[in-house]
Amino acid sequence: MNKDTKAALNRISNAEKLISTLEDQASTDSATVKQLSKDVKLLRERVIDLESRGRRNNIRISGLKEGAEAGDLVSFLNKIIRCILDLKESDPLPEIDQAHRALGPKPNPDKPSRTIIVRLLRWGDRQSILQASRNKQALLFEGQRFFVRQDLAMEIQKQRAAYKDIIEKVKNTGLRFGLLHPARFVITIEGETFKYESP
Repeated sequence: MNKDTKAALNRISNAEKLISTLEDQASTDSATVKQLSKDVKLLRERVIDLESRGRRNNIRISGLKEGAEAGDLVSFLNKIIRCILDLKESDPLPEIDQAHRALGPKPNPDKPSRTIIVRLLRWGDRQSILQASRNKQALLFEGQRFFVRQDLAMEIQKQRAAYKDIIEKVKNTGLRFGLLHPARFVITIEGETFKYESP
């Protein structure tokens, strides 16, 4: 019995040491995981910021029939931009750096057309086009309605989409409101401005 008791005490002592070592290791691992989580969050935010800066001069045009460009997208977009900005034939046009339909297979005729992504050479031209499109009741080209929006990273689009219900409710109140970059809701009530980081 003495032998068995001594052996049991040794085993208990060893188990306590092992548990203590594991607890210390778990504590260290927990701190490491916390730090890594912080680092990943920071890196994710930086990647989204870099992507947003890369899209700074871009606009997205949706609603234009697939194939309407007839093989010459830039000439077609020049007509669209003239329509948005109400430019005459003799007026200079904003310079297009690159343009393409959103990647993916060509949709069937009964499906919505792919968005056109346009990269302008100058940020000021992008702002002018967005402002002009906001000031018009509806954008029409040859009887076809289309929409112009800024080109945002997918993550920011999701964050902004979360405000959809709130925006619908606020639209009918007559209050001044908007979304600041990346996804902050701003509303002005009786001269005082309130900013919200999430819905």
